Amino acid sequence: MMSTVVKQFSTPGHSNELVKDWIGDVRDLAHRVEDVMDKYSYHALKLEEENTMKKFFSKAYYVTVFSEIADEIIQIEKKIENVVKRRDRWLQLPHLIPNPLADIERKQPHSNFQEVVQADIVGIEDNRRQTYGLVDLLRKMLRKIGDQEHSQLMDLDTHDLEVKIKERLSGGNCLLVLDDVWNREAYTQIIDVFRNLQASRVIITTRQKHVATLAQPRHQLKLKPLEHNDAFNLFCRKAFYNCMECKCPQNLEKLAKAIVDRCQGLPLAIVSIGGMMSSLPATEYVWNETYNQLRGELANNDHLRAILNLSYHNTHGELRNCFLYCGLFPEDHEFSRESLVRLWVAEGFAFPKEQSTAEEVADRYLRELIQRNMLEVVENDELGRVSTCKMHDLVRDLVLSIAKEEKYGSAIDFSSMSHMDKDVRRLSSCGWKDKNAVKAKFPCLRTLVALGIIVSPSQLLSPILSESHYLTVLELQDSEITEVPASIGNLFNLRYIGLHRTRVKSLPESIGKLSNLLTLDIKQTKIEKLP
Repeated sequence: MMSTVVKQFSTPGHSNELVKDWIGDVRDLAHRVEDVMDKYSYHALKLEEENTMKKFFSKAYYVTVFSEIADEIIQIEKKIENVVKRRDRWLQLPHLIPNPLADIERKQPHSNFQEVVQADIVGIEDNRRQTYGLVDLLRKMLRKIGDQEHSQLMDLDTHDLEVKIKERLSGGNCLLVLDDVWNREAYTQIIDVFRNLQASRVIITTRQKHVATLAQPRHQLKLKPLEHNDAFNLFCRKAFYNCMECKCPQNLEKLAKAIVDRCQGLPLAIVSIGGMMSSLPATEYVWNETYNQLRGELANNDHLRAILNLSYHNTHGELRNCFLYCGLFPEDHEFSRESLVRLWVAEGFAFPKEQSTAEEVADRYLRELIQRNMLEVVENDELGRVSTCKMHDLVRDLVLSIAKEEKYGSAIDFSSMSHMDKDVRRLSSCGWKDKNAVKAKFPCLRTLVALGIIVSPSQLLSPILSESHYLTVLELQDSEITEVPASIGNLFNLRYIGLHRTRVKSLPESIGKLSNLLTLDIKQTKIEKLP
């Protein structure tokens, strides 16, 4: 019940501080309920596993533990009563009415969200805020242009990777796209690989003037906001993609143009709100309500953030969870459709509905986010289905701010981990190194995303796993770890383990104890058999 309330009413969408505080208290209570349930399950399982003799000597310990759990339940019940009284006494009913547009949208048939086929130029992007570095970038490039397996690339240093790339590209034409570059160093690090390839051409996109000066003035192209007609046509292609020639209905043309004017010619703003409008009924009432909401957002935010906020607020609870989840991964991270769907199922964001499996529901959520331009397609498979996707960096900035305010989760640098809130429930911290020691404890942690770590499991993973008893998702993709700690078998709640493209050679016998495990991703590892 409380989780449903938290999903339905998003904190940033309410200006009333009483409502925000109340929602925050409901969220904290939902977390406490989840914690006490998991605590009971954990100790009940431990008690069941112990032999008769050990149970006898541990009796006093378990009496104390279960008494503490009973006391915690009593405290929670009192808190719930208090929250209900506050709602009835101080909060007006209109504040707690679900967003009418989001409610209308939930009633729309699923056929509104068809598979969208897009053609993309795939380039190597600037990983300015990622911690993988040049070596990982070169490995990624080789996987794009060559046939090398991940395991063959892991032992190559920067020089060897550069040589292989030059060999692969020699004698051919090459177009290198460096997207959204923020500093000149990102360019100079990668350009040496292509310097002597006569047929090579480089395209840089940037928001920084000093980066643009890398090109001669005659080769610099400063982008301007879209003209009104172009902006309107782009909006119509998104909002009315199901209509003949993507034409705007005459009764909505005035409102559509007013919405487009508010976007100030910014393509991301236009496609974001256009994607959102495509999911709503094409009626003057609904569109007018949306326009009024947009004006309200514009009063408190810049144009782009206002539109992204509006798009977020007009989604249902499950979709919000899926959307926020993507922001926990590093900037420009490319999500495999298969992995993302399984992660959402493991997190409990997608459940079987009617005749659909949980995976099919999650897949529908993915198509919906893409249709709304909240996620971008990177590649499609041979059947035209989404293969990989990613989140725009500006959209991710919004996601991280919402995730922080709603206590959804945190994406931090490894160096900041010791200062992290110990009650964090979802944590993303990539690029761990041996020289940094983990001293923080996260007893409430449910999700750990640690991509690209260069680490000794005993030094870094083991301490966290031994403290985070209720962990549900462990994602270690692209890490150079060679083993998985045996203590992983104690994580009774674990539903997803991601070891894709790691150096792990074998799994501990204890992994067989994980009765709730739904996904074990060992693709492109050195694991030859399961325990």
